[in-house]
Amino acid sequence: VLPNTKFRRMKVVELKQLCRERGLGVEGKRKELIFRLEDAAAETSDEEAENEEPQMFGVGEVVEAYFEDSSDWLEAEVFEDLGNGRFRVGSSKEGTEQDCRPGFVRKKVSDVEWDAPFQLGEAVEIFKKDVGKYVTGIIQRKKRGRTKDGRFNLARQEDGDMFFCSPGRMMKLCPRMELSELSPGMQVRGRVMVLLDYAAIVDVRAVIPGLLHISKMRQVVHPGG
Repeated sequence: VLPNTKFRRMKVVELKQLCRERGLGVEGKRKELIFRLEDAAAETSDEEAENEEPQMFGVGEVVEAYFEDSSDWLEAEVFEDLGNGRFRVGSSKEGTEQDCRPGFVRKKVSDVEWDAPFQLGEAVEIFKKDVGKYVTGIIQRKKRGRTKDGRFNLARQEDGDMFFCSPGRMMKLCPRMELSELSPGMQVRGRVMVLLDYAAIVDVRAVIPGLLHISKMRQVVHPGG
């Protein structure tokens, strides 16, 4: 994109030619052509800024990867970003390297903060109605499918199937909280483990589950996902 100051030094014929190249109208006086080009340049800069996003995993970062030979999640180091959500990782415990596709590499669960915003690469649990159970997904890059209504694109753990989910239905896999970290009125995410006539037993990622009385419940309908 040409700097805006250059537009003002261009002749009318040059401005019109640039407008044609960028699919803009060529009608109007010189001042209108300049404004038209400046507006288009500003919109392009805004779009580029929106498309910028943090790295999912950095080279040298310690993560957790699913090693199919051992059928287990192991600590590993990222050696290379292969693109499209794929990473080359290595495990010192296994003494081996492998390429991990989406759903097979995640942030270290012990490093995840339960009360921080969702981050790329974090593993989350979601109840999927189509299979009637909780599944674990790993948050993927926004440009791979983050929707305008705020839903995330997830890769199903140890599977790689992609699906969308709204943040309100997602619960992070993270270290469990001590009871001393909880306080009255605190808002936490949880999943229902057991429904009773008078209450629900809820897992809120604490060392023990909580009891939610029926008087404190209300039905919530989440859009999509």
